[in-house]
Amino acid sequence: KRYFGRQIYWKSPSALQMHRVKCNEANYEFQECINSTRYLSNSRVRFLHEKQKELMKELNVTYLDLFDSYYLSAHYTAEGDGRHFRQELNEEILDWFYPKNQK
Repeated sequence: KRYFGRQIYWKSPSALQMHRVKCNEANYEFQECINSTRYLSNSRVRFLHEKQKELMKELNVTYLDLFDSYYLSAHYTAEGDGRHFRQELNEEILDWFYPKNQK
């Protein structure tokens, strides 16, 4: 009731970039790196993405489908990291929806 009349948007999950993980160059213990990335899986994230997409359609909630954008943006991940994207990518994507030069 508090947010009655407000539009809800749901953002898709981000793709994972396992090929960017470099445990031998990590700034923490090698085994900790292995343990923290053991279950990173794009197939799991894609499954979650598809299920969220279906659910949001059923609920009539606008779904911001950015999965493929993140999938194609591996070069924007933090150095040696397969799951965290640099802020500049998020800003670029935000600019798609709210252009800085919009008058």
